[in-house]
Amino acid sequence: MTTLDEKHARMRRIFRGEETYGEGTPAEQAQRFRLAEIYDAAVEVARDNSRDVECPPVDLLISLSGFSPETTLLAFALTRPAKLLIISSANTEATINAIWQKLTGKIAFADIRHVSCDPVDPTSIYEIVRKEVSSLLSGDRPLRAIIDITGGKKVMSAGAALAASQLDLPMCYIDSTFDPEIRQALPGSEKLCVLPNPTALFGDKDMTAAMAMFRSGAYTGARQRFEELSGSVSEPVRVRFLRDLAALYEAWCDLNVDGLPEHIGHVRDHLRGNRPGLDAAIAQRIGKQLEFAESLARRAGPEMLLNFFLLGNHYQELGRYDFAALLYYRSIEKAFVSALDDRGLNRAINDASDTMDIDTQIEYRNFTRLTTSGIYVRGYPGLHAKFVVVDDARALVSSANLVTRSFNTVAENGLVFEDVEEVAVLAWVFRRLWRHSAWDMPPAPRHHSVHDRIPDDDALPDSHHGSRILWTWQEQHRILDSMRRTIDQAVKELVLATFSIGNMTFGLPKQPARPELLYEPVCRALDRGVRVRMLLRGRNISEASRAEASAFQKAGVEIYADRLTHAKGCIADGRTGSVFSANLMTAMGLTGGMELGTQLDGTGAVEDAWHYFQHCMTESDLEFEVDPPARAAADRLLADSLHPWPRAPQGVVTCSDQTWIQLSSHNGPALFQQDGEGFLIFSGSRRYRLSGDRARWLIEPASGPPRPEASGHLLERWISPRRRESPPTMEVCGIFAPLISRERTA
Repeated sequence: MTTLDEKHARMRRIFRGEETYGEGTPAEQAQRFRLAEIYDAAVEVARDNSRDVECPPVDLLISLSGFSPETTLLAFALTRPAKLLIISSANTEATINAIWQKLTGKIAFADIRHVSCDPVDPTSIYEIVRKEVSSLLSGDRPLRAIIDITGGKKVMSAGAALAASQLDLPMCYIDSTFDPEIRQALPGSEKLCVLPNPTALFGDKDMTAAMAMFRSGAYTGARQRFEELSGSVSEPVRVRFLRDLAALYEAWCDLNVDGLPEHIGHVRDHLRGNRPGLDAAIAQRIGKQLEFAESLARRAGPEMLLNFFLLGNHYQELGRYDFAALLYYRSIEKAFVSALDDRGLNRAINDASDTMDIDTQIEYRNFTRLTTSGIYVRGYPGLHAKFVVVDDARALVSSANLVTRSFNTVAENGLVFEDVEEVAVLAWVFRRLWRHSAWDMPPAPRHHSVHDRIPDDDALPDSHHGSRILWTWQEQHRILDSMRRTIDQAVKELVLATFSIGNMTFGLPKQPARPELLYEPVCRALDRGVRVRMLLRGRNISEASRAEASAFQKAGVEIYADRLTHAKGCIADGRTGSVFSANLMTAMGLTGGMELGTQLDGTGAVEDAWHYFQHCMTESDLEFEVDPPARAAADRLLADSLHPWPRAPQGVVTCSDQTWIQLSSHNGPALFQQDGEGFLIFSGSRRYRLSGDRARWLIEPASGPPRPEASGHLLERWISPRRRESPPTMEVCGIFAPLISRERTA
């Protein structure tokens, strides 16, 4: 029986030309002999040499191949993968053919693939590997892939190392003794070496510190540490997952409900295919947390109540008893609120305060009515568009919500489409929203149930050529782009209409002001001599709306306010512009959320929209005034939570000199709140008690410490539902503005 050494000696003779083995050059004959006569024995010896090498099961072997097929063949034999991807440079057809021939019967044709790369561009291999790995990810378990860097050129190995570090993949290498004469491995000396991710030796200390911060509940600091580490540690996929999970917990603990959907989406992207390689129990636990967080993002009543209590426990464990006490108080408060009936809900939905609180019991009944009637419902995070498509033949894009008041009470606008091409675009929009919806509510015989679903992940196209349809969707801000063009083209007159406005000059928590979006273009139009008018919903409940209206008015914009307008649009000179569903906000309107609108240029609808907004402004029933007199504010301020002064409009008071000086020297609003048979009067940071009846009153300092905030801040809390010090509805409170004179004490 011929030994391996004897076969090696014969291969040398063939290589020197002393013997022949078929046709071709001596080198080609030697290569053919090696594959035909030596390869199988070399594999067995290599397996024996690699007994102490730990190599887990491999789903995908990615092998670099040059002019010798043996390195790829050996890597395949020693790792035994389910699938094989061969990456080679040009002019290696003979090598690839040899590999295919040798692997016939050992792997299915569909499980082996060959791709050519640019050998001088390291990113070429990275992109090939990234796409292959992404295409094979599934939801069952993480993909077990390994990169063989034995063959190919050196720059190809550099590209493979880049891919391994970025995608958190191990590498392998066929080590051997080099035969300088034939310039190949000495048969029988081969051994498999498995290399960890190339950055495995770095970042351990910082990773430990970041994990300590994460476990202690310091999520802001942990998120920042994970972000810094994500570019250098051995497991970037895991670190990026921890970064996004910390960001989610940070928003959760900060009660940043508006920011939750974005962070939930990032974490779900990691869990899809279990790319971080989480234990099944941990992955299931995080999945339950995401379901709960999604209910918080919808501001579901019972979940919000439970969340206050859970966060109270969280901060108590961290020793933050001040936060814990506040959250426990909020738990009790929310429990009382949840016990109230749903009267006034329809108005609350249509008036849509900053908090957008909607009764979950009413929502449940509405969705149950839909699903039990056979209607399939899905939920898309951030959806604010309002549109209808009928039989792919007619469509409506509108500002109106699907509630009764939007059709018989509230002022809305919209456009009907019968053009086949425009209707087709809107039908495509609906189909894509349906595919990308994250929640599923299928028809059911008795009740509705909400389920998570994995949305499709196809890219949003750049545009639909020639379509009038506008949107805010992912990174495309076509409504904003259209508005800016209209503002820049305005010559004489410009009309802006919105329900709500914010983030233009007045920043909100975690949503800084963006004056460059609309405020600055409007100011430039004013500088050109354009008359600018803005139609707003009267929303004293929103500090942002008041501040924005004040800023635009100060710049020269004429402000019109109405109790019932919900229409949105931007029209210039009665000849160009658009209508849409988006409020003049950033995160949920012009640069975020999902909104729809339509361009009106060149249609008869633009003139109709212009006349409609003119009519709304002419008939508007509110007046916007900055710093109104106390009497005017007390009589005409739009605030359902405030009451008129229940005593005489004029009165004579008895008080001390000090009290009179304090009352007369305060410039801000004075407030009253009924307290038994008398009243508490708030002026500045001081509190007084008023007693008496009819038109003669005694005012004296009330017992207790001075308030830590001015009465102006208290008024802000009373009229804004976001402020949780709003007075109970049964209390009589409001602006104290009677005309008083003083009767001196003896």
